[in-house]
Amino acid sequence: MVCVGEYVEFTTSKFPEQPRNLKDASEAREYFMSLEKKRRSCISNDAPVVILDRSVLSILAYHFAIEEVTKGEVPCFSESVKSLPTGCWIFPELCIYLDVNDSEISRRHERESGSYSPILLNPEFNAQLRRFYEKALVTVLPSLEIVRIDSSGSPEEVLHEANLLLDK
Repeated sequence: MVCVGEYVEFTTSKFPEQPRNLKDASEAREYFMSLEKKRRSCISNDAPVVILDRSVLSILAYHFAIEEVTKGEVPCFSESVKSLPTGCWIFPELCIYLDVNDSEISRRHERESGSYSPILLNPEFNAQLRRFYEKALVTVLPSLEIVRIDSSGSPEEVLHEANLLLDK
């Protein structure tokens, strides 16, 4: 099994700020693509199981949420979808969505030394991320299985739930 860590493990630059226009959104997509290339290099072709923290789904969700939060002023979601066949993306067979409420996100952010983009702490943005996984993703990847886990519990509880899914 290969575990590929979250984006922060592969970047030396700051997470993109909220895009103000399509150019910003395109630059954010390029930022994520460069990280995906680095992450892909960690995976050997003979790895039977690969566990990713974040994926192309995270990038699609980010652009979906940006488009929704800006009320369509930054229409970047369809461009992200169009980039799927041409990108270096790693496509999951199963998506385990670790959901957490906004107060827990803020609490965890206060404990971390990493830098979050303010958009990641915006409740409206996070509501749109959830909406993407609940409703919009099926239009892009209809055969993908998505399982939601409430991750507000202890790390041990969340890991136990995830392991139960992976043992199936």
